[in-house]
Amino acid sequence: MLSYLKIGGGLIGLVALLSVAWLARDRFAQKEIADNARDCAAVAFKLTGDLDHCMPEVKSAIEARRQAEACDTALTAEGKLPSTGLYGIRTACSSEVKQLHAERDAARNDAANAKRAMEALRAKMDAAVERAEIRGANVQKRKSDATRAIQAAPVGDDGLVDCDADCLRNIGG
Repeated sequence: MLSYLKIGGGLIGLVALLSVAWLARDRFAQKEIADNARDCAAVAFKLTGDLDHCMPEVKSAIEARRQAEACDTALTAEGKLPSTGLYGIRTACSSEVKQLHAERDAARNDAANAKRAMEALRAKMDAAVERAEIRGANVQKRKSDATRAIQAAPVGDDGLVDCDADCLRNIGG
């Protein structure tokens, strides 16, 4: 019976030793996870930094946030430095933002083209109005000159105007 106790005690001791070893290994694994989480948290809110210690889900979320911040910065910088902002948008923003940006630029260009076309039409219309006013003034002047020439012409006994060559030249302008 004593041999059973020795064997049983040895087995219990071996199980206890294995449990302590497993708990120590688990403690070190937990410490490594905690250290990685601390390292990940240290770079999470910065625009740069190594994300190798982060879990894949957290790493992808941080990268998406960084990309969104870079895109926001590029969109804000576009008004101040257009070429720099455009480069930033092309490199940092998602395809949806790029599509909206391109559509906005196309709409701006269309509006600018329409404004230029309206200005050109307005200039042509103003020139046409000016030409019509000049033409009307010329017609009115010729009419008044002809009326004066007829009034200045000699009137015959029958009440009709007798126009000689000079009179006809004056009426004709």
